[in-house]
Amino acid sequence: MREVVERLKEAFSTTYKKILIEQQGDYHALFLLKDGREGLIVCLRRSDRAYYAKIYDLAKAVLWNCIHIIEDPRGLYAFAREVDELIGKIIDKAKKLG
Repeated sequence: MREVVERLKEAFSTTYKKILIEQQGDYHALFLLKDGREGLIVCLRRSDRAYYAKIYDLAKAVLWNCIHIIEDPRGLYAFAREVDELIGKIIDKAKKLG
């Protein structure tokens, strides 16, 4: 999962002012901040067969917690079996939200 996180940090570094990473139980959370509460959270998890992520607008988040965000019906999901595929899907979906 470290490779996914580092590649996402690199991909978003020009668009977002600050990128924070936090381990939240089984999830890796990437907070992509533009200004204050404006930005996105990307919650990442890997299962035995695939990677999955949820991309969510921070302005709509009640809690900045992946468990809460995964359960919220808003936001966009990305599913992939390979890292390159996952990175591409997360970038595309982040552009739609941000």
